[in-house]
Amino acid sequence: PGGGVCPDTILRRYRVTDNCGNFIFVTQFIIIEPTTNPVVPADAASTVNCLADAQVQPTPPVVTDVCGNVLVPVITTPADIVCEGDMAWVFTYTDCAGNASVWTYTYTVDLPTFTLAADAASTVNCPADANVQPADPGVVTDLCGNTLTPVITAPAAVACEGDMVWTFTYTDCAANTADWVYTYTVDMPTFAIATPNGASTVNCVADANVQPADAGVVTDLCGNVIVPTVTAPAAVACEGDMVWTFTYTDCAGNSVDWTHTYTVDMPTFAIATPNGGSTVNCPADGLVQPADAGVITDLCGNVIVPTVTAPAAIACEGDMVWTYTYTDCAGNTVDWTHTYTIDIPAFTIPYADAASTVNCVADAQVDPGDPGVVTDMFGNVLAPVITAPSPTGCTGLGAVWTYTYTDCAGNTADWLYTYTIDLAPFTIAFADDVSTVNCLVDAQVQPVPPGVVNDMCGNALVPAVTPPANLPCEGDMVWTFTYTDCAGNTADWTHTYTIDIPAFTLPADAASTVNCLVDAQVQPTPPVVTDICGNTLVPVITTPANLACEGDMAWVFTYTDCAGNTSDW
Repeated sequence: PGGGVCPDTILRRYRVTDNCGNFIFVTQFIIIEPTTNPVVPADAASTVNCLADAQVQPTPPVVTDVCGNVLVPVITTPADIVCEGDMAWVFTYTDCAGNASVWTYTYTVDLPTFTLAADAASTVNCPADANVQPADPGVVTDLCGNTLTPVITAPAAVACEGDMVWTFTYTDCAANTADWVYTYTVDMPTFAIATPNGASTVNCVADANVQPADAGVVTDLCGNVIVPTVTAPAAVACEGDMVWTFTYTDCAGNSVDWTHTYTVDMPTFAIATPNGGSTVNCPADGLVQPADAGVITDLCGNVIVPTVTAPAAIACEGDMVWTYTYTDCAGNTVDWTHTYTIDIPAFTIPYADAASTVNCVADAQVDPGDPGVVTDMFGNVLAPVITAPSPTGCTGLGAVWTYTYTDCAGNTADWLYTYTIDLAPFTIAFADDVSTVNCLVDAQVQPVPPGVVNDMCGNALVPAVTPPANLPCEGDMVWTFTYTDCAGNTADWTHTYTIDIPAFTLPADAASTVNCLVDAQVQPTPPVVTDICGNTLVPVITTPANLACEGDMAWVFTYTDCAGNTSDW
């Protein structure tokens, strides 16, 4: 056989012998040379989104030559395309005889449309605010991750209110486009007028018919000057408000009124003539109409005719006033009066004031009776009005009975009866009290007196309680109850607490067994001990002497309360 190369030659020798034993040698040459191209399957293809996907080498088919030998292809990588299109991978299979076949895998790059974030919007006050380019939605990439730069279309300005839309147009290399829009809604708020409403007070209607100055330069929220529409007020008949209205309206229809109010206030006029007056003896003299104040005009010079009011006749003494009422059109009125004074002389009481001394307030509340018959200057018997004294007095001249006599003219005279109250000192019927307690806190409890204490007139007295100062430990604590009557007489009742603290008790002694001396030198934890009153006691500690080896070592904790009671644990 040959050497296994391709093409290859195989040499075969045959010995041919006949029946007589004669033979010859025959030589055969076999030349192996493939003449058929390798067989490859049909080309393949697929569609991908991105250039990077088409740069991935596809898996080629397994191809053999006509003799069954697996052929390794030579790969031709496609050149990159700009965006979309076909990229063909070529696999060339060649057998040993130089016969070749080509298998092709074609990627079709078809870039899908990309998507954007949701559109955005905001509301602004003025068109100028909407001329500011908004920020874009962020980094936008195509479906293959390539960053796209938008083409920005600015909106046309609106005249006043409305929407202004900024358009950001993104386009990928495949000409897929998407718009992201930012909408400014121009909504002009109502403006305000900084100048306060105007106001002034005038005397006459004619003064309020003069147009006042406006509010000054008024601008809308975007700085545009607004010219007002002026509405004049209707005239009032005499007094009242006349309001000039300046209406400012911006391009959005927002309107604000600024007003100037004239208050027509006709001042009150004055009467120069002083009020009249005279003194007469009888009420009949006061019924004669006096002369008026003369010619009176209002602030505009109009003559005013008065309304005359005659006085009612009085029964005895006093004033009888004739009233001349002058009223202008605004309702301002001024009264001019003439007063007749009827004056009857005063009377006297023929009895001296009286007095007596009593023990208690109740005694001073007994009516002493009037002094006798009292008459006015004309002999008419007068009945007194009796004023009893206040029951809150105690001692001294605090209980005065007043008999007030009054004649028809209002002349009065008082007759007095004075009770002098002299309250005697009282006594406490029960003895002071004493008790023994264990602790300070027991002696801080306010005791209750054994009975009620009254003054000499039987009034129950409320004591002022003086608590004792706290003791540091044992001893006497005295509560003092001081009773005081309204006359300042005092008496004390006391309750004495004697504090005697009993001895306290300790828990049982404790013990333990240890191995070494050093273990017994560790101070044990003593129990928490309180005295009988709950106060925590701090022990005095007696450390044991060290032993030579074995034995007992006793730690002694000596507890002592404030009363000197002691106990060891």
